[in-house]
Amino acid sequence: MTKKSLYSLTVALLFFALPGKQLNGQSTPPAGGCKDLGPACNSAVLGQGDVHSAKQPPFQYNFNVESQYGVDANGFLYRPNWGWQQLEGNSNLTPDPAICHNFSKQGGPDPALAAGGGILGSLVGLVAGEIIAPELVLLGFGAGTSLGSIPLKDPSFTDCTDQANSSTVDLPSGSNKLVCESGEIVDGLKSFTGHVNWFPVTLEGSTGCCDHSSDSDFTFSFTSQGPNENSLDLSTYNGLHAEFDSQETIDNFQLSKQWWALRSAVEANVGAAEKKYTGHVIVTGMFGLDSEHHLKPELHPVYALALQTDLVKTVHSPGHTPALVSPLAQGSSEDLWLMFVRNQGNEGFCSSDVWDGYFEDYTFQLPWKEGMTHVEVNGTKGKTSFWGTDGTTGPSVTVVPSNRPLDKGKLLVNVKFHIGPGAQTAKNANPSDVSVPIIFGALYLDWSSESVATTGTTSGGNSGGGASESKPAVGEVAKQVEASSDTEDLDDKLATTIAKLTPAQRALISKASVIPAGHAVAMHQLAAPAPVQVLKELPAEEKQVKPAVMRAIRVGPATRKNLRDAAQMRAVCAATKNAPPGLPPSVCVAAVPVQPAAMP
Repeated sequence: MTKKSLYSLTVALLFFALPGKQLNGQSTPPAGGCKDLGPACNSAVLGQGDVHSAKQPPFQYNFNVESQYGVDANGFLYRPNWGWQQLEGNSNLTPDPAICHNFSKQGGPDPALAAGGGILGSLVGLVAGEIIAPELVLLGFGAGTSLGSIPLKDPSFTDCTDQANSSTVDLPSGSNKLVCESGEIVDGLKSFTGHVNWFPVTLEGSTGCCDHSSDSDFTFSFTSQGPNENSLDLSTYNGLHAEFDSQETIDNFQLSKQWWALRSAVEANVGAAEKKYTGHVIVTGMFGLDSEHHLKPELHPVYALALQTDLVKTVHSPGHTPALVSPLAQGSSEDLWLMFVRNQGNEGFCSSDVWDGYFEDYTFQLPWKEGMTHVEVNGTKGKTSFWGTDGTTGPSVTVVPSNRPLDKGKLLVNVKFHIGPGAQTAKNANPSDVSVPIIFGALYLDWSSESVATTGTTSGGNSGGGASESKPAVGEVAKQVEASSDTEDLDDKLATTIAKLTPAQRALISKASVIPAGHAVAMHQLAAPAPVQVLKELPAEEKQVKPAVMRAIRVGPATRKNLRDAAQMRAVCAATKNAPPGLPPSVCVAAVPVQPAAMP
């Protein structure tokens, strides 16, 4: 045995033998100790009753989500941050999830991991070259040590936030569960496998587009607008991400040439798409932490997205040759916003459920363009156009003073849509692949500095009180946050497994992974928006926006996603004779047909 192998054996033995608390460092306090870290670092908080007493810090918990900017037009917290970031000296810092014991506690083993063979060597393909030297495999290292006997982590964070609980946790199921749990073991048992959700929030800033992962998720990097670019970030991950399932959204946007151009660009060349689709963004989504990536902060699912962008090429439908269009010149008086709105979605590979945004109307609050006094919607052919499912309407476009506390009445361009209630309920799953209801399309705004008189309104200028902070120009190409490559997506591990197979095996998987088509969903073009209204003040019913429900609402199983995932795993197992390289054999035992959950 080489010195490398001996060293690896020592590390591996320690890795699997130490108690769970020592595995993720919980036998010692976080770096810097617990001074001034609030209740999350005080074990006495639990069970002591009222933790909201005057003796507590100005926030109740380190990981409550708070906002000094109030709520948006929909009642969602606008540009929030962590309670911990409100402590003096922490505003530009990011908290370490170790403050909250990585939102986990020691749990028990999952016996299902041992199915289909289960000695530690069944993870050889997953860990060889990463943790265990190849020589250890030849020596039969771990013989008799079952994966199903290794204690895993369970969610635990009641001492860290009172805005999330066990009902807001989304865990993987079936073969996904075993893939994610095996990844948890290889990753050092740092945290539980799955998602913990708070509630929908609205963020504004700059984004970098996009990554399309093997579980169909589109991922945008995000940088928050304002003095603190690290709002809601954690020290363990570089930047917050916004994600949505392409099969629920953009894969169904063929009718919008602008959206299809984005999708085509990402499929053709991610690097080129990143350069073309980096811009100002307003996004509302379920805020949570994804433990697949060391508790990555994210908005997932994204419910509403408005991305300001310049387009050079466009296509009308799959397979068509791109047709050239005129790009928007730097400093042009025309803005283009790609938008979509829905109110339900899933959270990707290491999850099982659909989550509801709990709204039927949605308003984007677009920033006013510097130096301009008037704005109109450009409705000429090929420009502003939206499509939606039955019962959806909009948009209506209105210039109004902001109701947000630190905006001091600056003008905003409100773009309002009506979508109605979500199609999936606790008793009825959505039988289609696309989210229902949904609206998607493009909004072109023409700006000018001429004064236009409108009956009963003020001019569109923004001469009133400015915002309390400097704001980048709307057309500025903001700094892009690159997606962190510190760890590999667990679903990408599956993609790596597939890439190791022969072309014939991959062809078999591609064919066998297809599930029966979901229920067809009709899309209709929405009516063109009326001329922009410019109001002196908000309507009475909109002056006091009622805060939205501040909790994550689980609807039910993500039936179509779960069916797709199970079909893919069954195909992988069939092509590899139940021995997929890099994955434990137990995933093939779990990859049984998944039926829609029985409804009461």
